Amino acid sequence: MITLMELKLICGVIGFLFIGAILGIVLGLNAPPIDEEKESDN
Repeated sequence: MITLMELKLICGVIGFLFIGAILGIVLGLNAPPIDEEKESDN
């Protein structure tokens, strides 16, 4: 039987990983254009 505290902990970890994945994807998509702009400036 899973206790309420364990359930909150699991949800917190999953939420943290989910947010981290979204931030990683967003930063990953935004990084190439920034690099291209730097290259064009040079």
